[in-house]
Amino acid sequence: MYAPQVISLLLGEHKIQFAPQLTNFPKLRILDLQFALFNSLPEQLGDLEILVYLNLANCVYLRSLPDTVCKLHNLKCLLLSDCSSLEYLPSGITGLTSLQLLDTKYCEDLRWGKETLSGMPTIKASFEDICKLTALTNLIIWGVVKLPYNIYALSNLKILSLQLWKMRSFPTNMAHSCNNLK
Repeated sequence: MYAPQVISLLLGEHKIQFAPQLTNFPKLRILDLQFALFNSLPEQLGDLEILVYLNLANCVYLRSLPDTVCKLHNLKCLLLSDCSSLEYLPSGITGLTSLQLLDTKYCEDLRWGKETLSGMPTIKASFEDICKLTALTNLIIWGVVKLPYNIYALSNLKILSLQLWKMRSFPTNMAHSCNNLK
């Protein structure tokens, strides 16, 4: 079903098992797939050039995002909370230049940085990469043990939610550098 005029696709809470054929919705601005049961998203996600809102919260089988998600330059909100199987974010995440809200709360398997699985290098987004998303105003990120040196680059940040019980240290310059924090 080709639907070129559809701008919102709200499938959240329907527990769909397969991702929709995204090429059928070229003008999509809002995509809500929360509680979906699939483990991956199609590469065509990156073709949704005017998408501003992507809700993948509670997609407990989702293991990764396609690298093409980094082409969503207009994306402002990326909700990934409770994606308990999500292992990493693509390394090109810095391409999300309009991103204002990133939520990775309760993503227990999410790993940051470069790691090796079975001897093969796997490139993932590091927390330092997240700090290059200077449009961020809300950052909800759990599972980090140390904030990166470049946290000060998030000068528009107003809300920062961290899982402090894992935190080993807190940068002394953060309160001074991120003066919009509430």
